[in-house]
Amino acid sequence: MNNRNIKNISFYIAMLFIVLIAVSMISMNLSNSSKYTYEQFERDLQARNVKSVTILGNEEVPTGKLQIELLSGKNVSFEVSDVEKVQDLLSEEEVPFQYRLDKDSWLITTLLPCLATFGIVLLVFYMFSG
Repeated sequence: MNNRNIKNISFYIAMLFIVLIAVSMISMNLSNSSKYTYEQFERDLQARNVKSVTILGNEEVPTGKLQIELLSGKNVSFEVSDVEKVQDLLSEEEVPFQYRLDKDSWLITTLLPCLATFGIVLLVFYMFSG
């Protein structure tokens, strides 16, 4: 491969990396845009406005995320620091819930770091090949 091909490949890898970072940041902002709080959740529970709850447990126990379906049809979510406390509260209020372990995508944990490393190696190689 000549320098021109390496330069083109490096450019496309860098652009792909930038797009992946942008998409990741946008998706994180969208998921954090909900202003639903634990206090609102407790009020909705007491008022019997909660239809069902899905608890997405993190690998770092006991934290997780609640996905709540309200009787109005609205779906809200927020992070909690103690899912066991929430499970007890839901059992007391007799609200149906399910628990799932939320694992990170293999694209983010495996493929993205490999592509980033490969891209950095190519860029360094191109820089030193002069």
